Amino acid sequence: MVMDIGDAGSRLRAMVTRALGRFGFRDDSFLMILAVVIGIVTAAAAVGFHELILAVRDWLYLGVGENRLYGKWMWLLIVFPAAGGLAVGVVSQYIFRVREGHGIVDVMESVIRTSGFQRPSTALQQILTAALTIGSGGSAGAEGPIVQIGAGIASGVGQIFRIARQHMPTLIGCGSAAGISAIFNAPFGGVLFTLEVILQDFSIRAFTPVVVASVIAQVTELLLFRLMHKAGEFHPIFDVNPDAVRLHEALQWGQVGSYVLLGLLCGAVALALIRLMQVTERLFGKMRTPKALRPAIGGALVGLLGVFYILVFGRLVFHVVKPVSFADYPMPAFFGDGYGFIEELLSPTYRAYMPQAGSILTLLAFLCLLKLLATCLTLGSGGSGGVIAPSLFLGATVGAVVGRICARAIQPGWSVAGAQSTMSANDRSASSCQSDTSACRHSRSALVRFVWRLARSVISRRVTLGDSRASPRATTRTACSSSAGSVSLTRNPLAPARMAWNTYSSDSNVVRMITLTPARSSSAAIRRVAS
Repeated sequence: MVMDIGDAGSRLRAMVTRALGRFGFRDDSFLMILAVVIGIVTAAAAVGFHELILAVRDWLYLGVGENRLYGKWMWLLIVFPAAGGLAVGVVSQYIFRVREGHGIVDVMESVIRTSGFQRPSTALQQILTAALTIGSGGSAGAEGPIVQIGAGIASGVGQIFRIARQHMPTLIGCGSAAGISAIFNAPFGGVLFTLEVILQDFSIRAFTPVVVASVIAQVTELLLFRLMHKAGEFHPIFDVNPDAVRLHEALQWGQVGSYVLLGLLCGAVALALIRLMQVTERLFGKMRTPKALRPAIGGALVGLLGVFYILVFGRLVFHVVKPVSFADYPMPAFFGDGYGFIEELLSPTYRAYMPQAGSILTLLAFLCLLKLLATCLTLGSGGSGGVIAPSLFLGATVGAVVGRICARAIQPGWSVAGAQSTMSANDRSASSCQSDTSACRHSRSALVRFVWRLARSVISRRVTLGDSRASPRATTRTACSSSAGSVSLTRNPLAPARMAWNTYSSDSNVVRMITLTPARSSSAAIRRVAS
């Protein structure tokens, strides 16, 4: 039956390609249609993945209730992550029979070694294991798994239609960008992240399908959420009131040194996360216990850290049931992705911004340490998840501490700058981290207009000029971003895209950054590549 599906897909691809060729399109124009399909399917998978995480978390933590969970039943804080780790180990080792992976790194490795070919079952395996890990309290993020989920879906679509090997990396990029776009609600964050990290290629052949898949994924995600929850508007993960941002003072020259210090500290924290992760993996790898039990051991250790956090900072320091409100985040602050606590740090009303915040600084410093340890225990033991959310958490807490010490009146910009710095240090993607931590508001129509103008310019170019691959003037020598440092020949880079992008970026109402940096940072990165 698999062969029949492949044969039917191959015949359909040939028919559509011949039809498009009559209008002057190249053989790889079929990728644009597949980009739309991948964007829709990946968005649906991302929505299901997100809902499954919330369902597991709500069933475990909200189902027990605040008084019992943080009272006489506090031992459940150890049981929940351990049970989630055990479920992940059983699913990975005995059902899907896959080796321990690292999400984004696995996708990059598949692009380099096999041109992006993956088992389509990888998407389902990541949805289940990552949802169990994060929902039960494991310290990890959903962004790494969603990249692998999108890549698995794209690989499956490519195998159905028997896409040529040289085009498979582009499809993998479409799946990765669609996943990031759907999770972050940041279409251009997904595009820049994919081009910088996954493909390391800014050519027009890679750029156009990736943009289409990313925007289609965001539109589909918003539509699905509206249908499921009957809500008129959905806000990004970190929604900052623009009125509060306008009240902050502009950056002064005297603060530059403080931000340099923040960057150095965030780089050190990112390096500590990487090194400690390697040590933890080696230690768990030397254990004689079955591999299926190792994530449970890591989850139990994370639970012990959670009990320590509640007893010390909840009962002894602040004399409350839970330092962070149960309504804002039912887990301990460093459990799961930690986005509830990051949102608290971005609020000007948080207690850390008040003058009497000595104990809060101690809490933030310990939360940074606890998050570092919990992430390494969760992922180093074999749990499923990514490091983007932990990086944002670590950077936000470091930024809050540094801002309180240096400026004596912390603004949300300190936490945002710290989150961006740590994420950039971990992923080595300075421009995409700006977009990933931005909030898109009223941007769907503008993004659709951008894609339409881009497609229109490409179509007009193909119809009027045809395929100019044989022309020496149509090629430009560009340095390849691969580790080998080779030089390749690519076609006319980003000429049609530049015209559409300039029109898109001129709309001042397109993107509302949650950062205090200029909103044109992403467009500057594109213009730098295009020039």
